[in-house]
Amino acid sequence: MLKIETSTVINRPVEEVFAVVSNPDNYVKWSPGLVEVKRISEGPVGVGTTWRLVRQVLGQRLEGDLEITEYEPNRNFTQDSKSRPFPVEAQWTFDAVEGALGSVLSSRQSRAASSSWRSRSSGASPKEQWKPSSPT
Repeated sequence: MLKIETSTVINRPVEEVFAVVSNPDNYVKWSPGLVEVKRISEGPVGVGTTWRLVRQVLGQRLEGDLEITEYEPNRNFTQDSKSRPFPVEAQWTFDAVEGALGSVLSSRQSRAASSSWRSRSSGASPKEQWKPSSPT
């Protein structure tokens, strides 16, 4: 089992960071190779919500479904994808930065050891893609 853990501070409130990161429709902004995201379930976002993701990997079009298996607004959520060749469970946790207007975004991903996955980020991270809200 391959495990990856990351953590970063984003200078935005937890509620804003959670709203962006917990919505897979935003993933094309920072996920290399991801070309399309489409929600395939109805109702409010929460446990059981599913999306279809389309990736372009080594010239191949790969489709897979992603399901939210845990969901606590502004605190954490977990996504599960059993699609080959990249099955993954990703857990995201959001914490406020004490004494500052910011959030600590942590993620933990587990991938089956048999998958031929290699980490290579050619795109921007969620932190680099972050666009502050416009003042009203």
